[in-house]
Amino acid sequence: FVNMINFKTNFKGNFMKFGKILKAYFLSFALILTAQQTAATQENKSAQETPPQNKQNASERQTAQASVKDGDASKSIVGRDGRNSDSRQNQNDEAIKLTVVSPKIAKFSPKLNLHGELVAKDDVAVGSALQGQQIAQVLAEVGENVQKGQILALLDNAGVKAKFDQQTAALEAAKQNLNSAKAAFSEASSALKRAKDLAAKKAISSQELEQANAKEASARANLNFAKAQISQIDAQIAEAKDQLGKASVIAPVSGLVTAKKAQIGTLTSGEALFNIAKDGTVELSADADSRELAQIKVGMSAQAQIYGVKEAVNGKVRLVPVSVDTSSRLGKVKISLDGGAKFIGSYAKAVIDLPEFSALALPAQAVSFTEAGAFATLIKDGKAQKRKIQTGLRANGLVQVISGVSEDDEVALKAAALVNDGEAAQRGAE
Repeated sequence: FVNMINFKTNFKGNFMKFGKILKAYFLSFALILTAQQTAATQENKSAQETPPQNKQNASERQTAQASVKDGDASKSIVGRDGRNSDSRQNQNDEAIKLTVVSPKIAKFSPKLNLHGELVAKDDVAVGSALQGQQIAQVLAEVGENVQKGQILALLDNAGVKAKFDQQTAALEAAKQNLNSAKAAFSEASSALKRAKDLAAKKAISSQELEQANAKEASARANLNFAKAQISQIDAQIAEAKDQLGKASVIAPVSGLVTAKKAQIGTLTSGEALFNIAKDGTVELSADADSRELAQIKVGMSAQAQIYGVKEAVNGKVRLVPVSVDTSSRLGKVKISLDGGAKFIGSYAKAVIDLPEFSALALPAQAVSFTEAGAFATLIKDGKAQKRKIQTGLRANGLVQVISGVSEDDEVALKAAALVNDGEAAQRGAE
């Protein structure tokens, strides 16, 4: 019972405290509301007493808005109506400002790049006319400079040498036979002469005269045979000498040995045993298609960059072919090179200097290259206009323009990622 009395007493005390707090809150809210109403009344009264000043501020704001419209659209002036000012500023800012250039006439120094390999200017194949003869000695190697008439290899000439010796001995015997035939003929001729003299004097019979004629005719026949035999043997000896000469493989020209197939013990065939670069002259043989060939003229300057060699080698175009290979559709351009010996077979790149010319050009940054072609962005009537152009050479940061723009056009730099076709755009400050 006592606890119940204490609970009622505490509840009553707490409730009274809560009421006091609530009363204080409402009093504070009423005081704040009264103060705001009083301030608003004073402001209205002040506004009614000073109308000229408000008119002056409105005039100043109108002048500022006109200067934004007629002047620099990039400047922002804050007036009474901030939202209207921002709207006008956004409209001016919609036109993207771009750096523009105009196509200009520029000089181009075109260069044509070709690829090929180093070859001998005059490649001389050296072989043997004797077929099936064994190679006995090889006297020259690849890379060796040889002179005209120098022996490069020797063939096994034992059979030819034996034949030559046999024919030489036969010639000696034929010469002795010829001397005997000459003596017999001389004697028979003298006997016939005496017989004719005696027959004229009726000192001998006609039968003896006929015998003298027969002996002279026989001696003459023997002499002619001996002479013919010697001629035949002489021909055989000459052939043997020729065979002996062919057994030596001789350099027909002076130059550099570039290839060797001759090996001791192998038999000769129709293939070349050696290849010689005449006078050691090496040149670049480069491949070019018909379009490239049409641009190349004999005498044009060129530089050859040989793979593995640091410094480029100067040269000139020596020969431009008049036909191309039917399979590859390429022709061989011959370029003579300055300097000493080069490595035949080395790959090289040729850079040929083509004639200079002047043409309309744009900076490379102003041209966008896509799969659909080359495009430039022009500024026309406050809008960006994407235009397809035909381009040519590219050099020193410039692109040759064949068609699509003129010198009077304004072309945007780096516009590909900044503005779309038809989007508002204008020339920016220089």
